[in-house]
Amino acid sequence: MILKLALMFLLLGQAPPTAEPGQTGKQATEAVQPAETGQPEVQATEAEPQPAPQQQPLAGGCFGGGEEGQKRPAWITWVILLGILVVFYLVMILPQRRRQKKHKEMLQALNRGDRVVTNGGVIGIITRVKEESFIIKTADKTELEIDKSVVSQKK
Repeated sequence: MILKLALMFLLLGQAPPTAEPGQTGKQATEAVQPAETGQPEVQATEAEPQPAPQQQPLAGGCFGGGEEGQKRPAWITWVILLGILVVFYLVMILPQRRRQKKHKEMLQALNRGDRVVTNGGVIGIITRVKEESFIIKTADKTELEIDKSVVSQKK
């Protein structure tokens, strides 16, 4: 995902293609003589192909500015890419780590008699705590052994 974003950002700074697909560069011109003069009509002629005008990208790519023909230094691209990665870390990865740490602390604090909800929506009261699992009571005579990782919250 990060690589896709970086690639899209780098491609935005590139100049657009100069010719549209299917464009040949030839133009047809037509000269018609009046039919009353008795002179033969002139057939349509093809003009010589004209080269498409070259478009120069702006200095700095999509940001514009600067003199024509200047290119953005490579280190600026790396700084921008690094900035995108830092923002991605702050927005996506750091909050997820905080949630995982909080969930782990909650699991360690669970004891006998606590009411819990599993990821599947089963609600029960912890009757025994094992090393990797809990035994929860869900009804009068129903006990389930569940893995500690499936407990989503303490109720």
